[in-house]
Amino acid sequence: MNKTNFCIKHSYSKSYASNFEVNLENITESILRYDVFLGSVTIMNSSSAIKLDWDWIPLFDFAASLVNIFESISQKEAAIEKFDFTEAEIFLFFEREKNEIRIFTSFSDSHLITTINEFEIEVFKFYKIILTDLLSTYSGLEKRDFFKKYLEYIHRTKPTQY
Repeated sequence: MNKTNFCIKHSYSKSYASNFEVNLENITESILRYDVFLGSVTIMNSSSAIKLDWDWIPLFDFAASLVNIFESISQKEAAIEKFDFTEAEIFLFFEREKNEIRIFTSFSDSHLITTINEFEIEVFKFYKIILTDLLSTYSGLEKRDFFKKYLEYIHRTKPTQY
């Protein structure tokens, strides 16, 4: 089977840079998931791209949600999951049919297809990048009880793949 060159790219919003300046003592799971590390995302393969270049996407929440979406659709040969951008009432859909994942939106005609294997690799790679950035920004975050479950996410698949 041909590779689709599936990838997930992101950028941090410069206009929301002040949101990175949160005191670790005051940080909660809600702040971490929705108020810091905002930015844009592009999901793409060799023939198509879905650009989410809004600068307000909570990237850690998006990455953690993609891990959960992968885990859900990986359990069945046919499944559909969605990511809800609650701020704008728009959605990303992830539809699995056998070995393919079709990604499409509620707000455009854009869609792309990748394999379940490529989706898994890229989701965990993206998650690990965001997690590493969080840990380097908020030293000591790994010791917070609410955060420990997020550290376990990176061990849910074969680490040699990414």
